[in-house]
Parts: sequence; C-alpha cells; structure tokens
Amino acid sequence: MKNEDSDITKEYFIDSQDTEKLKNYQYPTIPDAQYCPFCKKKLGWKGLINPFDQTRIFNWFSVIDCDCKEYLEDKEFKRLREAEEEKKKEEAERKIAYQRKIEKLFQQSNISKRGMKRTFENYKTNDENKKVFAMAKRYADCWQKYKEDGTGLIFIGRYGTGKTHLAFAIANSLLIQGIPVIYETFINLMEKLKESYNNNNLDYYEIIRLYCKCDLLIIDDLGKERLSEWVLEKLFQIINSRYENMLPIIITTNYTEQELVKRLSLGNDGKTAESLVSRLNEICIEIDTNFQDYRKNK
Repeated sequence: MKNEDSDITKEYFIDSQDTEKLKNYQYPTIPDAQYCPFCKKKLGWKGLINPFDQTRIFNWFSVIDCDCKEYLEDKEFKRLREAEEEKKKEEAERKIAYQRKIEKLFQQSNISKRGMKRTFENYKTNDENKKVFAMAKRYADCWQKYKEDGTGLIFIGRYGTGKTHLAFAIANSLLIQGIPVIYETFINLMEKLKESYNNNNLDYYEIIRLYCKCDLLIIDDLGKERLSEWVLEKLFQIINSRYENMLPIIITTNYTEQELVKRLSLGNDGKTAESLVSRLNEICIEIDTNFQDYRKNK
C-alpha cells in the first residue's frame, strides 16, 4: 500500500546538489563542502523547505551519505556502536533503579541492622544443624516454587539455636532479588497494630494490608507474649488471609504445636488458637532446631 504521508514529506526536502532547482528558493548559506573520508567524493546536503512559504528553505540539516562500500560499512559500525552505548546506558540506569528498589525494600522490611548481617554465608554449620541450614537455603533458592504453592516454614526450638538467623538469611536473600519481605517480632507486630488502632490512625489498615498481602511475612518469636482477645483476632485475621490467598509465612517459635496452642489460647477457650495453629501446620514445613545454644557456646 502506498504511503501518502511519506510522499508528501519528500516534497519538503531538497538536495543541495540540485543547483537548477535551488535557483527557485531563498536559502541560508550552504555549509562548507563535506567529502567522503574514504573515496574523497564530495557529499551533498539535504535541506528542508518551509511548508508555509514554498520559496524559502529552512535549513541545511544533514549530509547525504556516500555510496562507497567503505563509507557504508563505517556508518553501520558507528550505528552498532551507538546502539551498544545506548544499551550500556540503559543497563546502567536499570541497575541504579534496581538498587534503589532494593534499598527501599530493605527499609520497608523492618529488618534491624543486626538482622541485615545475618546471612547464609556467616551461619556457622556443624553436624547438628547442617540439615536445617540446607532446608532453609533450599527454600530461598527455590522461592518461586514455594511461593506458587503458598508454602512457608515454621522453625521450632529453644532459644539460641539459630532460628532467627536462618529466617533473616532467607529474608536477606529474597530482598536482594527484589522480593518484598516484611519481618516483625510477634510483640512488635501486635504493638504496631494496637497503637495505630487505639489512635484511630488510618495507618492501621495499611499495616494490616501489608501483613496480609506482602510476598513473604516473617513473624519471629510467636507465642512469646500472652494475648488479648483483640490481638488473637487480628493474628488470626492475618494468618487466615495468607492461608486463603496462598501467601507464604515463616514463623519462629520456642514452642511445640501443643505448647503453642496453649500459649495462644484465651483461658479455657482454645478453639481459635487450635484453628490458627492448624492452618500453620497445613501451609508450613516444620523445621526442628532443638540444638545446643550457640550463643552460650560462643
């Protein structure tokens, strides 16, 4: 199909070598002659005719390419080089934007300075904990698979056995990949909710949304604090939302399943606690970390 716009556009160009046609126009000074650096042929210029005054030429704006082989090859080389430079520039800009995204994610993750230093690389493995380490590392390395399945982890063990270190290591590994992670100790999580709710703060709904919707939520030391009815209700809301939407959660706790139900129960009413722990058991792989207290050994 004929491109009419292209034909119309051509009417407004004029070649500096068309000396007879140029006699009909007023035009600025023609630039100094340019010569092909290879075959030394004199090169012409293209001019732009004023579309509103067909007697004038706007400007000489581009040299006409030489048709010799060396010139055309050199032009293609320059084009490729410019394209490569542009690609490098775009890649550098992408890396800067990505780095800023990572920095923002770390700020939003609530991970402390000490937590940021807890990685897989500085986790001290031994015959006792190497299997647990491998399971945590595999979780981070195969994150997409676990995310699609909505599968999380629950680290169970007494104090000082490296539960929190491994949870931090997973978080740091994912954050570096640009994956949003929210980390909270159980106490801080509930304090934030209570404070924003009691102050009638709109941030309360944003906090709830973050805990329910982020790619990975880590709750450290679940069961450490006795609950009120309101706190248990909100905890259940968060965990149930992630359960229903197949969003992974990582829990660390010092308590076994039965002990955790007891810790989360209100008086003699343990139904909500049982339902909550049941959901965690369904969506989380249990990792037993009942080792020696490495902090005491250290």
